[in-house]
Amino acid sequence: MPLFSYQAIPLQGGRRQRGVQEAESKAQLVRVLRQQGLVPVAIEVAQGGQARRQRHRIRLKHQDQLEIARGLSNLVAAGIPLDQALGMLLDLAETESQQAALISWRDGLRDGKSLSEAIEQGDAEVSGFFVSMIRAGETGGSLDTALSRLADYQERSKALRDSVISALIYPAILLGVAVTSVIILLTFVVPQFKDLFDDMGAALPLPTQIVVAAGDFLIDWWWLLAIALAAGGWLLRRALRRPAFRERFDRRLLAIPLLGPLLTRLDISRFAYTLGTLLQNGVPLLEGMQIVADTVGNLAFRREINEASAQLREGGRLAGALGKSHFTRLSLQLMRIGEETGKLETMLDQVGHIYDEEVQARVKRLLALLEPALILGLGVLIAGIIMSILMAILAVNDLAM
Repeated sequence: MPLFSYQAIPLQGGRRQRGVQEAESKAQLVRVLRQQGLVPVAIEVAQGGQARRQRHRIRLKHQDQLEIARGLSNLVAAGIPLDQALGMLLDLAETESQQAALISWRDGLRDGKSLSEAIEQGDAEVSGFFVSMIRAGETGGSLDTALSRLADYQERSKALRDSVISALIYPAILLGVAVTSVIILLTFVVPQFKDLFDDMGAALPLPTQIVVAAGDFLIDWWWLLAIALAAGGWLLRRALRRPAFRERFDRRLLAIPLLGPLLTRLDISRFAYTLGTLLQNGVPLLEGMQIVADTVGNLAFRREINEASAQLREGGRLAGALGKSHFTRLSLQLMRIGEETGKLETMLDQVGHIYDEEVQARVKRLLALLEPALILGLGVLIAGIIMSILMAILAVNDLAM
């Protein structure tokens, strides 16, 4: 598509604007500029007359991928050509990232590429799972089915993630309110009693002295505490970018009581759903294992999947290759049954369903323990501060008598 440089003046008045934009012709660019409220005064073909697209790949969010996959599935199933289907989705796109992705994919199709090639080489960065599912659908001549399965998988994944996030909202609010209450007590309420005792020339009770010292530290050194927290967060994020440190960190997470089993089952569910969906769509097992490894967030878990892939290349079987990993006995047993019966993809889907439900149940149980623990712990802390204030009040009464 040709690349044009233009100069235009806003309809509402203002300084002349200059820019570069792709268009099929000068007439189309004029229409686009007028829709943007600009009056073109000069349009010229840019250097060489061909588009030199700056490849700033944007990351297409999970929700955007889901909406595009579901929309394409419905349109392709209805017999609408891909080029036209992408154009229809472009007219309905609600975000700039969706628009940029659809435009680049449509341009790729018009250049003679397949949809998977257009997506892989386009301006939007999507998961390898997304591309592989579409490529498998093209190879098997069932693109609409592949898109439908892709959308179904993403909906399940989104529902699981949303349920976990929703369950964590209340504890987060509770913790925030409690911390704010403690800060107000330490920085505004407790110092009033210190001034009162200073005026009377009496010493504060020891518990009150401790609380007052904590309040003074917070008042005088809050900026240092904020810097320390920010620096600690920055250092942790930087350290987590190093694969070796991140893998050790992730491995220790899996060893934490209550949290570790939950994270393990979450990754098992994601692994099983992803690999099962790929196998159902005709993707070979080894290729599917490579794609699945990239979708797993825990690097310790990812290493185990990569090691299992190496054993599969040497002629091993999936359940045996994962035998020394964090996979549970039940998941391995179901995969072994699937391999023996030739229905591995079906059993993987069953594993994903089982651990999807178990993750949600464990999250509920964990929150059932977390909420009372938060309430009790923060209640004891606030009660301790209040008791120190009451001790100070009683001491004042003794002095008055």
